[in-house]
Amino acid sequence: MIDLDTRGGPQEAEPERPWRFHRRGWAAALAAALALTLVSGAGPPVSLDPVLTLPGGEVLDVRVDGGTVFVLARDSLTAYRWPDGARRWTTATGTTTRMVGVEDGRVVLAEQQPAALIGLDAATGARLWRRAGLTPAVYGAGGAPGVVVATTDAATVEADTGVDIRTGAVRWSLPRSPDIARSLVPTGRGSGIAIADLDPDGTLLVHSAESAAVVRTVRLDHPGAFNWFGVRGDRLTIAQTTERNEMLSSAVYDLTTGRMLWQRNDGPGGAPLWWCGSMMCTGTRDEIAVLDPDTGRERWRHNRLGSLGSPDDRYLLAAPLVHTGPEIEPGIVVLDPATGHVLRRVPDWYVTGALGRHGVLVATRLADGAALLGAFDPATGAVRVLARAEHWTTVPCTVSGSRLACFQDPVAIWPVPSNLSP
Repeated sequence: MIDLDTRGGPQEAEPERPWRFHRRGWAAALAAALALTLVSGAGPPVSLDPVLTLPGGEVLDVRVDGGTVFVLARDSLTAYRWPDGARRWTTATGTTTRMVGVEDGRVVLAEQQPAALIGLDAATGARLWRRAGLTPAVYGAGGAPGVVVATTDAATVEADTGVDIRTGAVRWSLPRSPDIARSLVPTGRGSGIAIADLDPDGTLLVHSAESAAVVRTVRLDHPGAFNWFGVRGDRLTIAQTTERNEMLSSAVYDLTTGRMLWQRNDGPGGAPLWWCGSMMCTGTRDEIAVLDPDTGRERWRHNRLGSLGSPDDRYLLAAPLVHTGPEIEPGIVVLDPATGHVLRRVPDWYVTGALGRHGVLVATRLADGAALLGAFDPATGAVRVLARAEHWTTVPCTVSGSRLACFQDPVAIWPVPSNLSP
């Protein structure tokens, strides 16, 4: 499943990762002509060539902040000036180093062996601070403004910690208890997160990720046994799962009253639950179903559809499945969340990720092995082509700030237009 709902679902917040094209996807040669038609229909044709290309190789991540592009390779981090590509600085990194985020004049890195958070001056690359023994719980500085939420690096996690991005100082620390479950939950403000604790008697405490202050308290009616929970808006989901993450039982609560709305007992092998827009989804590899979030009743079911995601509450996006094997066919299916009615089908394009406030990022393969990337409008089915990448297979791409970057060799970067209405 590609998560397109920027408000998050009931699952814990996931690390930010580059979106990747499906490795063995194919599309008809007609895709090139189709894409060019869509470009001309979206306004004056623009060049699809990258504005900036940078040395590639073993590139792990690309972030853009203002007028600087930060490229993390296997053993170095380099800052380049946008848009002329002049190198500003390079610093050596470990082979297990990852980029957490760029914010407030700092580049925050995470070392994995040994675990540590590191803050660099974004202007010079100089190391300004280091906090040993911490691992980021969320990749991306959007989790909480000015704070990296991290966990202690121990066999048994002792505490979660908020580290000030600019100074490296510990703003807050929340000890963990073996009797209390903890989840990172969306706040409903963009990609923001909060820290939620749920104890066995049903008391839910939600803490601000910026200060650890308690911002919400709810008492649930008889939660019963659970080993996982998640929050979305005014709904809380608890679940009892196996070691293989199979759903044994689950229940949904109304957080305005603490009352349980519905529950189900699946037994071993139960299908997972996740939020998709305003609905709750469940399903297997080749079948999806939508449940009413207030009653748990099944509203509709589709066979041979997968990769269900939601750009907003108005639409669900799915992809057709091949008869055999796990591969995904090209094509986007736009569904009405309430009824399951197919609103439109768009051939030849794959949903590859999110464009933040700009909508949905899609890609298609050309006959020469290159790829086109575009912004997809679920309301009309139109695609506005943004870029032409030289390679299709295994090329990861990411949207950072107002830039689209693909980690090919060389790294290619395009500006993202401020108005992406196709």
